[in-house]
This record gives sequence, structure tokens and C-alpha cells, in this order.
Amino acid sequence: MSFSTRIIFKTAVKLQLQNLLKLIPVSPNGVTILCFHRISSQYDYFWQPIYPETFGLMLESLVKEYQIIPFSQIDNTFDKNSKPPLVLSFDDGYKDFLEEAIPLLQFYEVPSNHNIVIDCADGKNYIWTQKLNHLFNLLRNSSRFSIHVALDKHFILDITQPCKKWFVHYYRTLFYLFKLDAKARAECISVLEQYLNIAENDYPIKMMNWDDIKFLSLNNVEIGCHTTSHVSLPSVENDEEFFLELDYAKKRIEEELKCECPVIALPNGLTNNLVNQKIADAGFKKILCLAGSGSNASKSTDKVKFYNRLNMIQEPVRYMNVRIKFYEKRFLR
Repeated sequence: MSFSTRIIFKTAVKLQLQNLLKLIPVSPNGVTILCFHRISSQYDYFWQPIYPETFGLMLESLVKEYQIIPFSQIDNTFDKNSKPPLVLSFDDGYKDFLEEAIPLLQFYEVPSNHNIVIDCADGKNYIWTQKLNHLFNLLRNSSRFSIHVALDKHFILDITQPCKKWFVHYYRTLFYLFKLDAKARAECISVLEQYLNIAENDYPIKMMNWDDIKFLSLNNVEIGCHTTSHVSLPSVENDEEFFLELDYAKKRIEEELKCECPVIALPNGLTNNLVNQKIADAGFKKILCLAGSGSNASKSTDKVKFYNRLNMIQEPVRYMNVRIKFYEKRFLR
């Protein structure tokens, strides 16, 4: 969080603006959807997971103010005199969801949605964004005075230590990789791995397997799709890859869990008109995106409906409450 953003939130919290915002009416059909990724005590400079203690305190706060519902009930009509509805949505399929989040979700007896990546569930690969985070953490903590590595012929990572602009380098690399197709992106990641002498088994990342996911599906967790490889869908260039990322992924989930999978979450919240059409053609009915990503409910059609989610980050619970209220007034009106 930037310095200016911290000032805004500190002021909002001090003035208790979240309580004032409750007085502003929102659409009676608006449902708040929160998006989570990792719930873990592991430290990550570039993408800090939400600490289990923070997640527990947040759940304690949410159950007092909202009725937490399954995603499958999101289009129901809710009594305007009851607590407003809210959905807890998770992406990626990290093992810490099973280890840290599930005990808390079960303690408060609340449902959730979790959108999984097929390659991770199959044990074939890790999510490339998580790989990039780990590699950048290694670069930042290395003893190298000069870091110079060409990821491909168009992109050079050139850093001199001590560096005060690590996030500039990180996001510059991330946004460049977003634009590449899966093969080219994997080759860039491989260059960084070779530079740091990192093998696939060296990543300190654990993903849920199909046995874990089947357990979740029997314990108040609705399973959705997050593509086969967590590819940035606008970077997909041919029908064969679209089939692999969408149709095949949907089929694998339905075969493993023996139930329909109508929900897909957009990797990194990115889409375009072609992607939306391919998603509808694959048979998905509901698309989960990220608020502010440029993919919103106005793109819903008679075949597929969009749902905005607020991406949650590690921060004090009182900051979370303020952000949720601001989000509701902006996107649920």
C-alpha cells in the first residue's frame, strides 16, 4: 500500500467512514464478493499472503454484519430487512487454504467458493505468477551487486544493489509476461530459474491435489475453474489453446467431482470480447472478475453473467472493512 493510500485509509478509519457509508443505499440485488488467494504465515515481499490471524478476525467481523452465502445462491432474492449477502471466493488452489482457511471457515460455519488450476491439481506445474514472486524474492535477497539477465530478446532485467525500486522492476516484468503466450512466458521464467539455479522442486509452494479438492467439495466449498495453466486469457492466440484452457479444464473438474462446473474465475482478472465468447462457448455460465480490471457486470449477456470481486490483501481488519464499504458503494449501486 502506497503512503498516500495509507493516509486515506487511516483517515477513513479514524473518522469511522465505514459506518457512515452503511447509510448510503445500494442496489437490493447487489451481492458483495470478496476474492482471496493465500492464507498463510509465510512472508513474501512482493505478494504477502493474508495471515491466518487476520483472516480469523475478518471472518469474526463479517459474520456479524453479513449473511455469508454459497456462490450458487448469488442470484437469489434476499430479504431487504435481513443481513446483506456476501460470498467468500478463493483462487488458485494453494494447500494453505486446506491447512489454514478451512478450520476457520468451519468454525464459523460459512460456505465458500474456490477456483482451481488444473495443472496444479494434477501436480504438473506451479502457477507462474507465484513462481515469479519467489524468484524475485531470491533476487532481492541475493548477495549479487549487479543483476543482469535477458529474459528474451526484448526484455532485460538490469538491477544494481542496493535497489530501492524493487516493485518497479517486479511490475515491469510481470506486465511484460502478461502479454506473452504460455510458451514464451514459460521460457522467460526458465531463464530466471537457470540464472538462480532453481529447479521445479525447489519452490516452497504446496498446491492442493484432487483428493484435497474432493474433500473440499464435500465440506461446504463450491469448486470453480481457474483455467488449466493460469494463463492470461487475452494472450491466447489459437482455438487449440482456448480448448485446453477452458473446455478441457471444465471437463476435468466435472469428471473428478461428478458435478457441473458453471463458474470460471479470470486469471489476473483479464479478458476481452473474444475471451468472453470462448468462455460462453465452453459452457460456463458465470465469470468471476476483479473490480477495476475492466471486466464488469455490464458485459453480461443472456449466455454468461459477470460478477465483480474485491481483491483482499494483508492489512489491518479495520482497513479491510473500510475498503469493503467503499467497494460496495462503487460497484453494487
